[in-house]
Amino acid sequence: MAQRTAPTEKRNVIVAWIADKNTAGTIPNNDLDTIQRKFKGSLEIVRMRDGGIAIYTEPDAASPAFVDFMESRTPFKKQKLDRRNI
Repeated sequence: MAQRTAPTEKRNVIVAWIADKNTAGTIPNNDLDTIQRKFKGSLEIVRMRDGGIAIYTEPDAASPAFVDFMESRTPFKKQKLDRRNI
């Protein structure tokens, strides 16, 4: 019987909203707290190694309201990201 392996590579790649180092420096922590409260704490907001900020949620938890908010009211850009590089 063949052993199944978990698709870890796929689980490590997420869709995140990224602010690069320069943009991240202009975003007050209060704004990040406000975003977290608005979406009831369901987000991960992390400072990345390169000085940027990544905001993400589990794929099934990304509501249309969240996507619309991020696209229309923030300087964050949507892109795929490997969690191991955060």
